[in-house]
Amino acid sequence: MTDIATDLIALTRLAPEPLRSEDAAAALGTDVLAVEVTGEALVADGVLAFEDGGFVVGPRAQTAPASPIRETTWAVALAEALEARHADPGEVGLLYARAARWERARDPLAEAALQTTTDG
Repeated sequence: MTDIATDLIALTRLAPEPLRSEDAAAALGTDVLAVEVTGEALVADGVLAFEDGGFVVGPRAQTAPASPIRETTWAVALAEALEARHADPGEVGLLYARAARWERARDPLAEAALQTTTDG
């Protein structure tokens, strides 16, 4: 399995919603086409599935977790990619928190909490 495939699987596991190719490419520092070609192969193998416009963990995904170091790296990279497109601040904050980047998690989580109290 290529590095991009391994990393795409790890990102998909971390993603709070179906992982868009554009977000994966930004997080991985690669182009969208490379993500889509790799993603299509993983979908064909049943490792990933494609629904609601993005990749999700498929029925044949490996259950072994990624290393904590790589998981931290990809959580931050995905949070930054989502933050750049102004995604849900709660999702961004949770990804930063998962990577123990508390100082970066605080503001998006506070924003999400305020949105919840003003929306509800």
